[in-house]
Amino acid sequence: MLLFGVAGYLLNRYDFPVVPMIIGLVLGGELEEQLRLSLTLSGGDPTLFVRQPIAAGLLLLTAAVLVAPAVRAVRRPRGRSPRRSCPATHRQRAAGVTGSPARGRTSRAARARAQSIVPRAMA
Repeated sequence: MLLFGVAGYLLNRYDFPVVPMIIGLVLGGELEEQLRLSLTLSGGDPTLFVRQPIAAGLLLLTAAVLVAPAVRAVRRPRGRSPRRSCPATHRQRAAGVTGSPARGRTSRAARARAQSIVPRAMA
């Protein structure tokens, strides 16, 4: 139970999406069962999945979707951000704010600056 709690905390902390994980848990067992059944019916021949052109095309499309992000990451020049960020993000980074504002994660330096500003404004 503790292990699942720690895993849940880490997944939440590092913003892993929950929906794909739930879909994988729900459909994973059924997928495995159907894969085992189809391999049993074909006599253990894995070429069953690429004999038909439609099946081969879908398998290639799936492989391309899974490999494309890795290829893009390798081909991207170093030092370039994968997405363009808005000017507000630059201001947040300059102020030391990290993470999403809804969670309120800030660096120690940003909290120290914020605490030092408050007494000056009140004085």
